[in-house]
Amino acid sequence: MPVFISALVVAAPRWGLVGHVVVWVVAFLAMGTWFQRVLTLHHEAAHRLLFTNRTFNDLIGEKLIGWLAFGDGGSSYRRAHAHHHRDEFGEREPDFLLYARYPISKASMRRKVLRDVLGVSGYKNLRPAVVGLMIRGRRLRAIRYLSGQAVVLAAFWFAGHPWLYLWLWLLPWATYFRLFNRLRALAEHGGMTRSSDRRLTTHNIRQGVLSQHIFLSQGIGFHLAHHVDSGIPMSKLKLLHTAMVEDGYVNDEITHRGYWAFFRTLAR
Repeated sequence: MPVFISALVVAAPRWGLVGHVVVWVVAFLAMGTWFQRVLTLHHEAAHRLLFTNRTFNDLIGEKLIGWLAFGDGGSSYRRAHAHHHRDEFGEREPDFLLYARYPISKASMRRKVLRDVLGVSGYKNLRPAVVGLMIRGRRLRAIRYLSGQAVVLAAFWFAGHPWLYLWLWLLPWATYFRLFNRLRALAEHGGMTRSSDRRLTTHNIRQGVLSQHIFLSQGIGFHLAHHVDSGIPMSKLKLLHTAMVEDGYVNDEITHRGYWAFFRTLAR
């Protein structure tokens, strides 16, 4: 997909000024969405569900994707994510600060969104790797992290368009994707609480056409089903969700009408 989008941007001048601008904007947004989709595959690999062959799963889904899509290709995400599933909102929950303490005021939500859109959140995420180059004990991991980006930049460079790394890789990740990722986390667990009942730790939100194919695609939007049984592949989560509805485990009382309605309850 990045190759196809890059080719469209390179060809955009042929379609005049308006076409040029439209293609650039659409390409930027498409790459931000692509990051969400490819990191969902990384998440699937962390559960060892992307490929049936464990070696291939870890090599492609965890190490390669994790390395190129702003990571170090290590197993730290898989280990941290295991704590997330073992005890949501528990003492070792890695994402507690991302979705705890909701609902919040509209002003606070606007500030968070603005930080994401302006790249402040992306900068804070990238800065430790750059600083780590100068700190003994963190240097090796920082080199692994930044070497992945060097490879991506080199690919754009050898294609003759190094400037596309900024517009189609770094900036979409640092801005649009950061906002996307925040909203995703909130849709999954924002404002919930620690409990052995997964219905109290994870939201159940009705999935529309756009949400299933753009926002939380690949089936991961059926997130309550994912936390009920994290060993089920994303492609089968809808079936598990349907079974939970038929069994009465999921009902209208715990189901949000859609994502827009849900986000309004988080920012009052």
